[in-house]
Amino acid sequence: MSAEHSNVESRMMKTINLLAIEYCSLSCAYCSTGAPFAKKIHHSAESFCKYLDLLVAKQIPFDYISITGGEPFLHPEVRDGSFFQLLKDRYPSKKIGVTTNFSWASVKNIIKYAPIIRMLRGMDISMYVQVVDRLGGQEKFNRLVELLKDECPNTHITIYDQSAFCMWELHNDVHEVKQPCCTSDCFILKPNGELSHCSIAIGAQNTPEYNAIVKMSRDAILDLSKIDGREEFLSWAWKYPFDLCFHCTMWRAEYMEWQLLLPLQKTLFHL
Repeated sequence: MSAEHSNVESRMMKTINLLAIEYCSLSCAYCSTGAPFAKKIHHSAESFCKYLDLLVAKQIPFDYISITGGEPFLHPEVRDGSFFQLLKDRYPSKKIGVTTNFSWASVKNIIKYAPIIRMLRGMDISMYVQVVDRLGGQEKFNRLVELLKDECPNTHITIYDQSAFCMWELHNDVHEVKQPCCTSDCFILKPNGELSHCSIAIGAQNTPEYNAIVKMSRDAILDLSKIDGREEFLSWAWKYPFDLCFHCTMWRAEYMEWQLLLPLQKTLFHL
């Protein structure tokens, strides 16, 4: 599928990701949301409701709310379940889920958090080499995942193998966009009402060397408080490529094995 022949129906926005916490238990040099550069702050579930209510009132079609970050299980309202409970009570027609790097996993913690995780429709686990090593290797990681599935049989658990790391950069020069991008429909909502068109837009906001490029973009970030109606929103959501894409390398899907990237990680950040 070429960029110029993108099918609007295939680009329907299905998920709103809430940037509940801006820091992480990892410090990946190419974090798509720029967590190594983000402030160590988290946001309450209530702080997102004004803008979720707005999307619902304007009949914006989405059916899934996912908690993301950073690492959500560093958030106190995630760990005690109140974040999920508020969303379930306020938006009963929406499915609620979470994305995690699973660094918190242990037999004790899985038993502890199981009643909370059972509230969720889904959990996406990004499997990073560092986390697998911290947990005692692949076999131990797999056993913990199986325990989680046994404890939460009605929560759909999905593992995403991140052993090959997708690298990205922004450049002031413009490149022709010739193919779809894996992150172009990652709609991430911040508590100030800014909705990103992709996770890279959030990461670039946090990254000092790229912030100026994001500020030039008119498409990457939408201020929900300034939209007039449903059609204006959908024309933005369905747009691809948008202006930031022409400065970004993510759509080229450049990958590097973690084993090759780790020396750079250790140089740039403390692991």
